[in-house]
Amino acid sequence: MQNRRAHRWEHVHSPDDPPLAELAAHETLVPVVRALLGPKHYLEKAGLVVSHSGADAQRWHMDTPHLFACGTHLPPHSLSVFVPLCELHPANGPTEYQLATHMKANLVLKPRYALASCPPGSLVMYDPRIMHRGGPNQSDAERPLVYLTFSRIWYRDTLNP
Repeated sequence: MQNRRAHRWEHVHSPDDPPLAELAAHETLVPVVRALLGPKHYLEKAGLVVSHSGADAQRWHMDTPHLFACGTHLPPHSLSVFVPLCELHPANGPTEYQLATHMKANLVLKPRYALASCPPGSLVMYDPRIMHRGGPNQSDAERPLVYLTFSRIWYRDTLNP
């Protein structure tokens, strides 16, 4: 378990843990991951993030950077998936995204924002190069979500625990 900030905790699990490995192999998820990352990918990370009442908004960040200095946009090397265990709504601070910032050329444009508001059990998938942050939890309840990180077979994330 890691303290990500005041009132925000991450419970890191082995990707081989049965409930998480089973979720990663779900029939809805597998074809999408394969289409985005190709047939040679693996479940790199898995766990639970809990934002408790009173948690502040995170700073804007990318989970992983662009890997290569080139002028063209490259396909993703990883894919992040959230599965909320409660309804995500503005009061409990769902993840907020700066749309299209996974492409370097769009980082200089005026930001457009979207909240990942959705019912429990939804799949929220994103390119970890997109600018995002966990919102402030201004509700009276915790906001737990499961996360899965899939990566191409040749990539290892050494920046995030």
